[in-house]
Amino acid sequence: MNSNNSKASVIARGGMLTALGVLFVYLSSVLPTSRMFLEGLTSCLILASIILMGAKNSIAVYAATAVLSFLVCGLRLTTIAYVLVFGLYGFVKYYIEGLNNIVLEYALKLIYCNVCLAVLFLIYKLFLPNLFDIKAAVYIIVIAAQFVFLIYDYALSAFATYFRKRYGKLNIR
Repeated sequence: MNSNNSKASVIARGGMLTALGVLFVYLSSVLPTSRMFLEGLTSCLILASIILMGAKNSIAVYAATAVLSFLVCGLRLTTIAYVLVFGLYGFVKYYIEGLNNIVLEYALKLIYCNVCLAVLFLIYKLFLPNLFDIKAAVYIIVIAAQFVFLIYDYALSAFATYFRKRYGKLNIR
């Protein structure tokens, strides 16, 4: 085993990425602005983890970040969003893009987006019905979310490309 993939290296990288993930989730829960940007950064951390340590080790980073975020932040919308959407999307993107079929990839990504929207909407309706007063039609929100999601996916792809070029792919599936 080379030094890039030693157990100590994997643990150290995982710990640093977990700490950053918890920090970003925490900041997204307390800062008045940039919440979605900070949550998006957590997806970048998961992709970085996959590139540096492989998908299997990255599951531990995701799980540790989720558990610690719940312990530090409590049951908040930003923590739930990390667990259901932003933390998982790095894995979803990684495995979907392994299919090498662009049409199928985007179809599956948009299905994931819509499932996440539906789950978050149900959580919102069940537990936080008076938090927001949304006056727009649901279909307009869903269509707008599709465009925002595609921009988010593109930004993550740009980050992954840059990160791979800068740090190299140290571990393959």
